[in-house]
Amino acid sequence: MDEISKELLPALQLFLPGFLSMTIFYWFAEVPKTSQFERVIQALICTTFITMCVEVIQQVALLVGQSYLIGTWTTVTANLYALGLAVALGSLLAHGSNHDWIYALARKFGLTSRSSTPETVHLFKTYGGDGVVLHMLDERRLMGYLVSFPSHESSGLYLVEEPHWLLPGKPVPERIIGSGFLMVNSVDVRWVEFLKEGKS
Repeated sequence: MDEISKELLPALQLFLPGFLSMTIFYWFAEVPKTSQFERVIQALICTTFITMCVEVIQQVALLVGQSYLIGTWTTVTANLYALGLAVALGSLLAHGSNHDWIYALARKFGLTSRSSTPETVHLFKTYGGDGVVLHMLDERRLMGYLVSFPSHESSGLYLVEEPHWLLPGKPVPERIIGSGFLMVNSVDVRWVEFLKEGKS
């Protein structure tokens, strides 16, 4: 058992930065988790990138160290840089995914037409502050301002501010008295209609 742990520990230390990056990414990004195999591959790619960055930092530090005394490069120093880069990389990837700037850049150069989030989430982020009409499965219609939306098409909740029922035969929407917000289960919604004018 001791021999296995002695062989396993260096491998875990080597791959820890990549796994830390992916853990941070999946904590903060609004994306569904991929399969375990895919996450391991992603962690290995991140580990390779972080290892290369640490190597570059080490070479620059050694080069600067020939002229100025800045300290000694040790394995602890390398590990600290690796962990710092892992946190930064995971956070940067999550920010890029949540704000769609990575895919926006790729779309600008014609590399893809996709967004970093599912299409429905991307649309809700684009038009989220505008008025919406939720068309329910039971034919009722609810109008209001979309505050929150489900991150997956098949599950989650819509949070609608200033909810009003649109009743057949009535030209004026009927306010739900005493309700500032209303939560609606996404499985009860057939489709979402986005209104042109924003909240005043």
